[in-house]
Amino acid sequence: MHAQHSLIEILAQAMIAFLFLYRGIGAIPRFDRHKARLAAKSVPAAGLVLACGLGLMLGGATLVLLDIFAALGAAMLIVFTIAASVIYHDFWSVGDADRRRREATRFAYNVAVIGGLLLVAF
Repeated sequence: MHAQHSLIEILAQAMIAFLFLYRGIGAIPRFDRHKARLAAKSVPAAGLVLACGLGLMLGGATLVLLDIFAALGAAMLIVFTIAASVIYHDFWSVGDADRRRREATRFAYNVAVIGGLLLVAF
């Protein structure tokens, strides 16, 4: 675990993992609310999709944090982030200019997070 990493690499992995652990653990008590949001966006089997998403988040973040199959964990988080970005931050379909700008910014943040995950994976 982390034997071949610099302190900066270890901190970077921990910080990336923290984001997903914090958001994932925080979403669990609001499971029904998130499920309703997914259903409102016409996501089929919203509860199952949400449970799988939380599994990807928490499992992937744990692998990255502990540096056990970190590349697999990063790949899991990349899949989750792409899916969440397309579902939740679909700025291209938003009519209101201010909301479209906010969603585009959130989408861009997620693109940056994916960049960090690619560094972990490769």
